[in-house]
Amino acid sequence: MMQEELPEQLIENIVTLPTIPVVLAQLNSAIANADSSAADIAKIISHDPSTATKVLRLANSAYYGLRNKVTTINHAVTMLGFNIIRNLVTTATVFDTPYDSDMCGLFDREKFWQHSLATGYCSQILAREALHLDRRSDDFFICGLLHDLGKIIFGQYLQAQFQEALEVSRDEAIPLFEAEKKVIGCTHTDVGGLLAKRWNLSQDIISALTYHHLPLKASEKVQNYTIVTHVSDYLVRKKQIGAGGGSDPGIDQAAWETLRLDKKAVPEILVEVHNLMNQEGLELRKPGTA
Repeated sequence: MMQEELPEQLIENIVTLPTIPVVLAQLNSAIANADSSAADIAKIISHDPSTATKVLRLANSAYYGLRNKVTTINHAVTMLGFNIIRNLVTTATVFDTPYDSDMCGLFDREKFWQHSLATGYCSQILAREALHLDRRSDDFFICGLLHDLGKIIFGQYLQAQFQEALEVSRDEAIPLFEAEKKVIGCTHTDVGGLLAKRWNLSQDIISALTYHHLPLKASEKVQNYTIVTHVSDYLVRKKQIGAGGGSDPGIDQAAWETLRLDKKAVPEILVEVHNLMNQEGLELRKPGTA
């Protein structure tokens, strides 16, 4: 059987994927229980001080634009609802994965976080501007934020191979996912999608992680998520907000046309992304400047 037909087996042979963090597993179980209250959800989060602190910070970020400062987890759950809280806990746990190497300067963890956050913001804005989905834009934010989850896993478990893939991407000027396929045998999209599935994340997140470089291959039901994530990743890379690692993967023109977004709106969208990043305390250069 061809290697391409066995991505899950291939990944399992290469790296032991991390199990879902305890607090997230408990949270998912509680949210699935119709009898759970806001107090029940808050209690689970509060038992992990590190996660609780990150959730409060994210809840008070410019992204949510709350008028009144959220001071307790219970308040955050009541204000934002169970699903958004689950997204915040997912974010807080995923980006708390440590590793020492910077891959010889080819993968800066801080710049990667900036790229991921900016892609999340851009995805949220595109959902609003191109799809007119104000109420559901939170889901798009998480898809954009987590789209490169597989790179975190490679950085932690396969540092030498990931560094080699980064070098191949740079030297051959090919997208990182193609270099990963050459060096490792699977891509960060394979790993990210599989991990999201294992963690029982929503189908839109799974699809965004799996297909953000090939957005039209996703099922029609979730293509909005893959397309928005793909375009957002491209725009953020083009304006060099943070760094996603590897060479520019380019844009799927058909995906772009599907959004029917006026190109004149792009500069304003990126200015809004830039302003949101600055409000997060990430002082970045203005879009389009050297």
